[in-house]
Amino acid sequence: MFLRSFQISALTISNGFKGKAWSNTSHLEHLDTITLESALNAVLWPTFAIQSIGGPTDSFGTVRLFTAGGDYWQSLVRDSLEGTDIFIIVPHISEGVRWELEFLMDNDALPRCLFVMPPLSENLDLSQSWQETAEMMLQYGFHLPQYQEEGLLFRFDSNRQILETLSFETVWDNTLADHLDHLIRSPKHPA
Repeated sequence: MFLRSFQISALTISNGFKGKAWSNTSHLEHLDTITLESALNAVLWPTFAIQSIGGPTDSFGTVRLFTAGGDYWQSLVRDSLEGTDIFIIVPHISEGVRWELEFLMDNDALPRCLFVMPPLSENLDLSQSWQETAEMMLQYGFHLPQYQEEGLLFRFDSNRQILETLSFETVWDNTLADHLDHLIRSPKHPA
């Protein structure tokens, strides 16, 4: 499940797939910029079927779940807890992200979370936003890495210590799903 604030939904990044001939990203190859959601969905599908809740639709993005409004989206997150192998979280200052963090911590789901530091964007000042987000995350005991223009992916253990970091190049090189394969919870891959 892709958890992000709606402000992040509109985030566009330079297309690192340009000039690469991956069959699962060929539909994006001609674009100069793409959404973060499109990039992640392209390299994680079909290993991980990514869903997100609400927000603007992205023709190359995730499956959208919609609710009647209000706080009903929280029930979708609650209901997805057991069946979700990985939660993709773009930390950002919002009440929704705060609720999601608290819910995932309360349910010992942190090791199943992939946190995303988006790469540099033309339509959002990510460096400043990341610094403010880091201060908010510190209130929950998370020490975020300093902002890196090339982006970063990372996971925390249940004690909120960084467990694993992955270069954002794993997205552009189409190897991210291989790096996360161990998170698949099935009889073949026990948690």
